[in-house]
Amino acid sequence: MGIYGPQGAESIDETFSSFGNDFGSKLCQQWEEIATTAKHANVTLLRTGIVLSNQGGALEKMIPPFWAGFGGKISNGKQYMPWIHVKDWASAVKFVLENKNISGPINLSAPTPVSNKEFTHALATVLHRPAILRVPRFVLRMTLGERADLIIFGQNAVPTKLLDNKFEFKYPVLADALEDLLLL
Repeated sequence: MGIYGPQGAESIDETFSSFGNDFGSKLCQQWEEIATTAKHANVTLLRTGIVLSNQGGALEKMIPPFWAGFGGKISNGKQYMPWIHVKDWASAVKFVLENKNISGPINLSAPTPVSNKEFTHALATVLHRPAILRVPRFVLRMTLGERADLIIFGQNAVPTKLLDNKFEFKYPVLADALEDLLLL
C-alpha cells in the first residue's frame, strides 16, 4: 500500500493514481514501473496492507505495549490502516494466480479498512487490556525519523478488484480476524 503514500479518509482503490511524493511511494512506483516491463507475462502488482498473523510481523510488535497497559492510538488515530488476515492474504494470492483475467494492481487488504483509533480499540478489546494512552506524533518523529510517516499516515484502501472478481474473505471484519489470531 506504500505506493499510495499518505492519504486521508477518502476511500481509494486500484484505479487511484494520485500517488504520494514521499520516499516509500516513489520507491513502490519505481518497482511497479519495472515490473510492468515484463514481456509475455500477465503482470500483477500486489499492493499489500498490514498482514495480521500470530507468527510474527506487525501484530507481534503491537501486542507487548497493550499487555503492559501502555496500548493506545498513534497520533490522532484518524489515519486508516488497510489490513488483512494472513489466511485471506494467502488465499487471495492463490486466487489471483488462478484467475488469469486479473492483472495490474491488486489491493490485498480486507474490505473493511479501519482507522488507527478503531484498530487500537479492537485490539484492546480482544486482549482485555486498556488503550487510553496516545503516542504523540513528535515522539515518533524523534525516534523513527522519516519512517514515522509509515504509521502516522495511512490509506483507506479497499480491494475492489478482488471483490469484483468474487473473492470471498474469510475474515472481512477486524474483530473476527484478531479473535482468530489471538484467542487460542
